[in-house]
Amino acid sequence: MTDTTTKYENARDALRQAPDLIEHMVALIPIKTKPGADDTVRSKRVEPPLPFNEGAFSDANELYGRIVHWALFWGNALKVQSPGPAKQAWRTRAGSVVGLPLGSEPHQARYDVSIMSRWLLIHLDEIFRRQPDDVAYFTTELNEIHQAAARYPVNATPHWSNLSCRVGGCGGRVALYPFTKVKTWTEKGRQVFLPPEGARVLCVECSDQWTQAEYSDEIERRLLAVKEQQKADRVQARLAKKYATPSVLPKFLGTVAGKVRHPKPE
Repeated sequence: MTDTTTKYENARDALRQAPDLIEHMVALIPIKTKPGADDTVRSKRVEPPLPFNEGAFSDANELYGRIVHWALFWGNALKVQSPGPAKQAWRTRAGSVVGLPLGSEPHQARYDVSIMSRWLLIHLDEIFRRQPDDVAYFTTELNEIHQAAARYPVNATPHWSNLSCRVGGCGGRVALYPFTKVKTWTEKGRQVFLPPEGARVLCVECSDQWTQAEYSDEIERRLLAVKEQQKADRVQARLAKKYATPSVLPKFLGTVAGKVRHPKPE
């Protein structure tokens, strides 16, 4: 799989999951908002805060703002009218996109993002024929959707794989989600999980995403290495037993009247 193909598939997957993800993240924010004089949002909670609600609020606005930015950017680059929701985002007085329109309900956020992500998906082939630097920046920012999906899983709690990131120098944790039924095997006492059909696998530090084939191949490679090592250990043990150096000392059969007894020579 070429690097361009991988980036294309990652971008497509990110855009496909964005509507459900944004709806889920906004649903985690039980707050009412109103604009302040300094272009910030003053929040009044309507119930005790849940853990990470502030993070969900910040991340939801960040992702929404990025989708808006790219819908407007590619609309201009392709000379095609951008989708309507891109023009309704929450902005500062200077015009910079901040995020979701104030007071957005989860279903409204999902609708807006679905319109923009569908528009980007329709034009994705043409986008990937544009300037490589622009495409690289675009796909890098869409990786934030994969990272957010690991932090705020829509369907189930993610499982943290025993595999670490394959990117040199990263070492980040690899997440599998949605996490439902899985197959397992043990590598040197550690339980390793195989992803269920339809699951996504990625590093939450650098957003490197594995295809299911890549992840399964890595699991199989490790399993084969373990089996080969076990086989080598068994062979070594048999050889050691077969060719063990006999002791040069005579067998000791005990003593009689204080004298050491040895077996008679044959």
